[in-house]
Amino acid sequence: MSVKPKKRLTHAERADNLVAAGKAYLQAVVMQSNDPVLPRETTPDEYIAMCMAVTRAQRKAITDPGAKAIIDLARAIHFCERGEVAE
Repeated sequence: MSVKPKKRLTHAERADNLVAAGKAYLQAVVMQSNDPVLPRETTPDEYIAMCMAVTRAQRKAITDPGAKAIIDLARAIHFCERGEVAE
């Protein structure tokens, strides 16, 4: 009895899986947030758009490593979804 090899995912399929996992994580972060500026019904796409609106100077001024990491994750998801390279 031979074992059929699993079909390998393409780079695009892997990227889609990463984007979906990242958005699911962002949704969980938003649901756990107590920030009044970030309502619980905020979608991952809305949150990514908010993070993309943050300027480079504003990102450099953020001192909270958790907030900085979430913004960086949202930006990475945005660039992965569009096939772009972050600066």
